[in-house]
Amino acid sequence: MDTGFGQSYDGVRGVWTGNDTQVRIGVGNFKHSTGISDSAYTHVVHEVITRPPTAAELIGINRDEYPYDINNATKTGSDGESKSTEDAPAPDSPTGIYESTYKGKVDTIYFYQQLKGLQDEYEAYKATLNLSWSNPNRDQEIEKANAKLAETQQKQAQVMSRLQDILTKAYPTDMAEKKFSLDIPSGGYAMYEITNKNTGEKLYKTGDIMYNVNSSLYPEYLKKRLKVLSYLLIIKRL
Repeated sequence: MDTGFGQSYDGVRGVWTGNDTQVRIGVGNFKHSTGISDSAYTHVVHEVITRPPTAAELIGINRDEYPYDINNATKTGSDGESKSTEDAPAPDSPTGIYESTYKGKVDTIYFYQQLKGLQDEYEAYKATLNLSWSNPNRDQEIEKANAKLAETQQKQAQVMSRLQDILTKAYPTDMAEKKFSLDIPSGGYAMYEITNKNTGEKLYKTGDIMYNVNSSLYPEYLKKRLKVLSYLLIIKRL
């Protein structure tokens, strides 16, 4: 059998690779081709190996198999069984692997699951508050919701910062040339801070994401006014 590096040995070998483990087993030697009877295949070796994560492991979304369905892209395993929002993830799905192996231990892979976990935590907290108009203490409840939302968004920003740091170090040239659209997707409210690299001037762009509305560019002295607008929009939705 050819070894792959110009020699052959008499025997057999096999390799099994799991999610985070690889086992190599072989029996044989190189005596026939080299006269040397001792070889790596006459020893038992246990060692830790490292490899870069796949795209699905890094982001936590299997977009290759399910490009348009986030539930299946994160919850469906090798059996291909379709998953809905309410379904538990398959053990060998991105979310299943994250929850069983990496959650609370590693924060450098499965970034979607990290972000969603924080969002789920916020939604669960918000569900405990009484935000109905009939509640005389509604304003205090809204303040609690806003404080928790700000905390959640800060933690999510830290998650994205870790991902950006990894990608910048792994692909410095590609990331330096990467351009991101300022068009805001549907589903919330956002404010971008844009810095002119030549002058240092900061401009701000806002938008109500629900209607995909983009604002004009505003100078820095209007930043506080824009934050008030953002706060009012959040209260309106609550």
